[in-house]
Amino acid sequence: MKTITIRLEGIMQSYGESSDAPTANYKTTGDHPTKSAIIGMIASALGYRRDDERIESLNKLSYAVRIDQPGSQMVDYQNIRYRDKSKVKNTQTWHYNLQEAVFLVAVSSQDDKAIEKIEYALHHPRFALFLGRRSNVPFGPLETKCHDSMTPVEVLETAEWQAEEWYMKWYRKKFPMENTAILEIYADAELLPERPKRAVRDVVKSFSQNKRMHEYRLEAHTSTSVDFKFSSNDYQDHDAMKML
Repeated sequence: MKTITIRLEGIMQSYGESSDAPTANYKTTGDHPTKSAIIGMIASALGYRRDDERIESLNKLSYAVRIDQPGSQMVDYQNIRYRDKSKVKNTQTWHYNLQEAVFLVAVSSQDDKAIEKIEYALHHPRFALFLGRRSNVPFGPLETKCHDSMTPVEVLETAEWQAEEWYMKWYRKKFPMENTAILEIYADAELLPERPKRAVRDVVKSFSQNKRMHEYRLEAHTSTSVDFKFSSNDYQDHDAMKML
């Protein structure tokens, strides 16, 4: 078994679950990347088009994600005017995104060559990579790392904290009595058999624009602790007047 970790960071990210939106005009986001979003990223890197039958085989990859920096939600409100035959119409949309978020994704397979192929493709993508939506692009080349003989959850339980330095210092300041930071992990249910499970509509059947299809899978949740890199004294509140 080989596992690859992928650090995800961008100005904005969005990972919607289709059942979240009350209407088509609301595009919501979950608090962590969905497996289908990562499968879409991998498929783009490999050069698979939306209707490529090989995409469905990527569901067999084992998947887990750790929230290293939760970020915050922002709403992109749009008022759109368009012409429908002889009439001018208006419509409103609300697109929810995560800003300043950092995630560490882990994907594994028993086929070591498949993981090596995925890692190469992520650094030499055939199509553009994005973080949930086309408008949300990563900060430069993706940071990846391969691990041997470890499950995705085992890798995430031992990997270093990937948050931005300012966030680590802020967290240390907010919890000065704690010796470690607690990070949330979400994974395929079979990777956490003892943990509670929930059903998420996150199995890719088709990315076709004519007929997108997803089925349900079981997801489990756990948490892990990571060491602080800074003391509580390392954090200083921002002083906008300091340079004057």
